[in-house]
Amino acid sequence: MIALAGYRRVCYHTNWSQYRPGLGKFKVSNIDASLCTHLIYSFAQITDNQLAIYEWNDEQLYQEFNALKLKNPSLKTLLAVGGWNQASTHFSPMVTDPQSRDKFVSSSVTFLRKYGFDGLDLDWEYPGSRGGKTSDKANFATLCKELRQAYEKEAQQTGKERLLLTAAVAAGKKNIDPAYDVIAMALYLDFISIMTYDLHGSWEQVTGHNSPLFPRNSETGIQRQLNMKWASDYWVGLGAPKDKLNIGLASYGRGFTLKDAANHSMGAPVSGASPAGTYTGEAGYLSYYEICKMMESGGTTYRDSEQLVPYYVDGMTWVGYDDEQSISIKVAWLVQEGFGGAMVWALPLDDFNKVCASSDRKFPLTNRIKDELIAAEGGTVPPTVAQATSGTLITAPTLAVNNMCSGKDDGYYKDPTQCSRYFRCVDGQEYFDQCDQSNITTALPATAAPISTKVKAPVTTAVPHSTRAPVTTAAPVTTSAPGFFSCTGRPSGDYPNPTDCSRFIKCANGVAYDFQCPSGTLYGKDTKVCVWAYVAKC
Repeated sequence: MIALAGYRRVCYHTNWSQYRPGLGKFKVSNIDASLCTHLIYSFAQITDNQLAIYEWNDEQLYQEFNALKLKNPSLKTLLAVGGWNQASTHFSPMVTDPQSRDKFVSSSVTFLRKYGFDGLDLDWEYPGSRGGKTSDKANFATLCKELRQAYEKEAQQTGKERLLLTAAVAAGKKNIDPAYDVIAMALYLDFISIMTYDLHGSWEQVTGHNSPLFPRNSETGIQRQLNMKWASDYWVGLGAPKDKLNIGLASYGRGFTLKDAANHSMGAPVSGASPAGTYTGEAGYLSYYEICKMMESGGTTYRDSEQLVPYYVDGMTWVGYDDEQSISIKVAWLVQEGFGGAMVWALPLDDFNKVCASSDRKFPLTNRIKDELIAAEGGTVPPTVAQATSGTLITAPTLAVNNMCSGKDDGYYKDPTQCSRYFRCVDGQEYFDQCDQSNITTALPATAAPISTKVKAPVTTAVPHSTRAPVTTAAPVTTSAPGFFSCTGRPSGDYPNPTDCSRFIKCANGVAYDFQCPSGTLYGKDTKVCVWAYVAKC
């Protein structure tokens, strides 16, 4: 495992959570701006081939959402377009016609800049299905290319930081294969978040966990594909670099009604969905705060030793969910496997009001993700996570909650665990950021006073500083094979530029693309990413 400069913590906010009753009502003002490196507002829609608001008060909520960057200056905000309910209805016709695509692309630049977003998140569920057509796969890749090119051009013309371009993608093979040209998407997207949840639910005839880490030994056929490890490995096998992939984590569970209360194991027969929650109001779907509150009234929690996840049983009700322990295991696994970060669906489903006795703070699940990833950035090596072959559960350590700003005045401080990072204290909450590499200091003691006059603002490169390592995601400099390097016969992937350590070659289907590393970095032959020059083995 390599400790990385910055794992992504990507968190979704949903604009419909404002309508939930009582303690379930979640507004932008409930968001803790320190939790995530990237916040994504869900959802905008496509109207007349243009990006458009969805809720009546979105414009006001956009303003509040983007104002969170005043509390956390390193935060990036994105706007998600699409979602399950919008299916392919407006996406498919738009991407099919070049003029319609151009209209959408240009409108997105205007829209994002108008409301202060830092980028666009494509959440088309899914190209090639749910009202789509077979040409969607190629057309979606073209859309990614054209959006990226437009964002690069706008940044060059205005001098502004380039708009980010990301996507949330399917975890199931049947939805992946007709939808995504993975190599092309990886060239143009800044990161890709795999929706590794909703893998089982009340649409099935037996109990199954919403987001299992591993398969059960007894599973066969397609059932062995419905887990986090398989989906993530499949995306990598299709050509997605691990550093661009975020692993989806769920702050909700999926529930069933058992046929027989005495038969409540994983894979037990069911008669349908569990009753709807008081606040989320959907049968078979429960927020974490609804689940942990239910547990206070009785029932039993079991932990599956093969899939490394918990499930809760109370009479005829069966719910598969994630808690802090299983979240810790999953984060340890994604760090161990070298993925770029975690994605959380969604902040309004975590225990944001601390209503459960088991929660020692607000947003316990998302805070656990934050703690574990920051610890990994600081060099803490998590325990090896592997599928158990016996009844023994492999557990991850419990990290103490450590707020570095406790008792400190507002200001900037050196991170005692990494000299290349600093943190800012605002009202007792810490916000981490990477130093300008030319200004790293080792002279300050861990107890130094605020160093607001000593730390320069971070340098903006072609990618946000919060992505793991300083990996370049710039569009190809050339689409023709350099004369000194041929991709013919080589597997798709990244290769050192044999004549220039500040560049690297990406092979995609036999074609060579020449990339420039960000300023101050070189391409590392061992890491296969652009890293700071002083650590690169070139």
